Amino acid sequence: MHVEVGPAAQPMQPQLPTGTATVRAMAGWEPRFEFYFTDRAGCPFSTFVDLEAHRHAPLESHPVALRARVLMRDPRPDGLRSGAEAPALFAFEDRLVARLRETLDAVYVGRVVGGGRTEILFYVPLAMEAEPAAVVSDLEPYGVSFTRVLDRSWLEYGELYPDEREWQQITDHRLLQVLEEKGDQPDVPRQVDHLVLFGARPAAESAAHVLARRGFAFFSGDPVRERDGTFAVEFHRVETCHARDVRRFVDEILDIVLPLGGSYDGWGCEVQAPARGSDGAGGP
Repeated sequence: MHVEVGPAAQPMQPQLPTGTATVRAMAGWEPRFEFYFTDRAGCPFSTFVDLEAHRHAPLESHPVALRARVLMRDPRPDGLRSGAEAPALFAFEDRLVARLRETLDAVYVGRVVGGGRTEILFYVPLAMEAEPAAVVSDLEPYGVSFTRVLDRSWLEYGELYPDEREWQQITDHRLLQVLEEKGDQPDVPRQVDHLVLFGARPAAESAAHVLARRGFAFFSGDPVRERDGTFAVEFHRVETCHARDVRRFVDEILDIVLPLGGSYDGWGCEVQAPARGSDGAGGP
């Protein structure tokens, strides 16, 4: 059995923090949060963003971007949340989101975690009945600092919205969930299949040439196949499938394909489960 997952696929709805009902009520739409990672000056940052807000933004009634910054007390050496402190931070974030919704009619659209801090992005009305710092001053055990800027076009939210690489991370995460649910053993090497698409044959041929040098193999003698004016390259290589492995080989492919104007249509492989049976997941 194959489950097709690529950039156009809708990401799975992840488990939200405990304040999900609060987020739904404050936004006026059913939120669809996903996360992805980025690197800034060699340090990892995690972004958690409501993708559904993109269909409704900007809200004329909420033109002010309000950022709340919470400093961690015990971050990991790389600046992300530690397992020991994460429960307290999540609980505090839920209380903070609920308080700002109730008092300022704030709309929570995402957060960025890294560098020993959490930055939470809200949108609020131009005229607020109270100062944000005042309405959360009694919340414990963390302090909060705020910045705000007039942002009628919701450009601050746009900075959180995933680009092509970040979208691919989201869909990769979905496929890894499918593999895990099917009992996959990520340490086991297996053939991983890929599909990339181009609008012109020369670009597709250039990509195929580089991919071959990187150790990828093709399914036929001519690696480029035309489909109604689109030029497809299907290829494969043996890989293990931990999340770090997937990010490595996907980034390698994107570095080849994107500069040539191509698009990546996703990857797939057979599930490497214990000997009771086998299944397949993903792929072109």
